[in-house]
Amino acid sequence: MALDRLERAGYVVRERNPADRRSVIVRVVPERIREMKTRYRKINAGLERILASFSEAELRTIHAFFTRANATPRPTADRSGEP
Repeated sequence: MALDRLERAGYVVRERNPADRRSVIVRVVPERIREMKTRYRKINAGLERILASFSEAELRTIHAFFTRANATPRPTADRSGEP
């Protein structure tokens, strides 16, 4: 599970949820996030340049696309081995 890997790598910690004992609260480890920002500084700068090249209307369209795409139900993983 992705959360397990992030926790093992030290990027997040899980805490008991005091309001609901059946769940946990996941918190980021700020120091590790700063490391990631440093590591991906050049990539982020490139993405910022790309985004700056779009008009406000284009950015709204891009945002709408990703918002709708993220709201689309995803199929569950098929472990049967069939395509």
